[in-house]
Amino acid sequence: MVVGNDITRAGCWAHARRKFVDAEKSHLQIAAGALAWIKRLYAIEERGKALDVAARLALRQQESAPIPSSLKDRLFIWRDQLLPKHPMVEAVGYVLNQWEELAVFTTDGAVSIDNNKSECEMKRICLNRKNSLFVGN
Repeated sequence: MVVGNDITRAGCWAHARRKFVDAEKSHLQIAAGALAWIKRLYAIEERGKALDVAARLALRQQESAPIPSSLKDRLFIWRDQLLPKHPMVEAVGYVLNQWEELAVFTTDGAVSIDNNKSECEMKRICLNRKNSLFVGN
């Protein structure tokens, strides 16, 4: 999804995964099913880690791209099986609402499947700021 200045907004599959883990106790079968789909995506990413951008994109388009489209069909089925206030509906709804952004990694070999690396860097900066607050006092 292009937001402006040729910046493409990409979603994070780690956040999507976390939503299902958080709601796992409410419906174990759906959580296990969704986590299995996401695990397949990460297994493909692991194989493509050492590849260059073009080869990674080819791998993603060949192997990863069909998985989210199948998962999306499954998400609609799961959502229709549950009551609107069910905790698992929140996880399913999050993924469906972020769908365009979550699919970006299948169209660009340079985009990561998640933003874990950038979040770790931000935490490091914030921790350093907090730890440095009392230096010299």
